[in-house]
Amino acid sequence: MNLKDIYPLLSSTDFTAPTGFSVVLPLVEQNDELCILFEVRSAAISQGGEVCFPGGKIEPGETAWQAAVREACEELLIAPSQLEILKPMPDAYSSRAAQIHCFIGLLHDYRNTFSQAEAERVFLIPVEQLLQMEPVAGTYQLKRQFDDAFPFALLPGGQAYPFRSRRETLWFYETEEAVIWGLTAGILHHFLETLKARRTAADEMTDHPED
Repeated sequence: MNLKDIYPLLSSTDFTAPTGFSVVLPLVEQNDELCILFEVRSAAISQGGEVCFPGGKIEPGETAWQAAVREACEELLIAPSQLEILKPMPDAYSSRAAQIHCFIGLLHDYRNTFSQAEAERVFLIPVEQLLQMEPVAGTYQLKRQFDDAFPFALLPGGQAYPFRSRRETLWFYETEEAVIWGLTAGILHHFLETLKARRTAADEMTDHPED
């Protein structure tokens, strides 16, 4: 293969096209207080009864941003104009290594609507309340399991090759509405810890303006 062979393939292929899933961490202003909206998944779909953010699979031709808006609109029965995407967050990864593109969104004129095919119910928790909570952390170790046909002979050292196992932390937020855990809690935890760090930095600047 030379450049003439590969150039048509390169020019017709979008290597940056997003894959995986998109979710929105939805903010809602209620009674002059900023809240986060959570869904409880319908019992009729996978992982029924668990808490999640609106989201789903990115369809061909969509950007991650477009998928996030579409999924939120479908699940919350809102118009695209009601969802303002404020900022992207770092990607997350599910237990099955699926890539999750995360966005922070603000819902305008939200009337507690949701698709019963997707959600059993929705609930709101004030951001300030969540910032004051101390989540429970659970750490576990991910170990590799090799198929019988794994080509150990191609590795330096064969079966003695020093693969590293990985430790991960699951967060659990125990609220009156439900226990928030797993991927949703991980996204929530990153959001809240980032806000805490920014607030602390802002307070220090106020305390020492001359520094």
